[in-house]
Amino acid sequence: MRAVVVVAREDTAGDQRLVAYVVAASNTKPTATELRRFAQDRLPEAMTPAVFVFLDELPLTPNGKVNRKALPAPEGQRPELETAYLTPGTLQEKTIAKIWSELLGVEQVGLNDNFFDLGGNSLLVVQVQSRLREALGRDLPVVKLFQYPTIKALADFFAERKPVSLGKTQERGRRKQAVSNHRQKRKPAVMS
Repeated sequence: MRAVVVVAREDTAGDQRLVAYVVAASNTKPTATELRRFAQDRLPEAMTPAVFVFLDELPLTPNGKVNRKALPAPEGQRPELETAYLTPGTLQEKTIAKIWSELLGVEQVGLNDNFFDLGGNSLLVVQVQSRLREALGRDLPVVKLFQYPTIKALADFFAERKPVSLGKTQERGRRKQAVSNHRQKRKPAVMS
């Protein structure tokens, strides 16, 4: 590595993440996976960059410091990973890929791409869980995304489990709300 600078960016409202800008030595260009592992071995999770952007040179101010305002926003391209891109095939795989793509801001998500290598973090895991519940009607414990961090592994996990019917749970919630509303209406007014 010739140079690295890490910046907290908020390109989408409410989505602040660390972006590492890397100028690689001319003879080597590590993958995002390699850089992430290197950082994870040395830094707490909260300090590990979500995205790695490779540049030929860092933009500098007239006095020779890094011009942070001139650093480009991540383009949403799939980073160079150790795994080759494979297109998701089943409807379930495509749905998971679409959710990850939207949340991670990455245009293409491959079947064997690791969620965390694409820039995922523990905060986004909760959003993935919620979106999968809505889209697939599948309840996913948060810990399972850490255990099955690729689309293929997650789809295989879902294939082994029966779908959870959210309709009954939602219906029970509506009934409880209706009963609660009815009880509130029946309370006599208190005069003082």
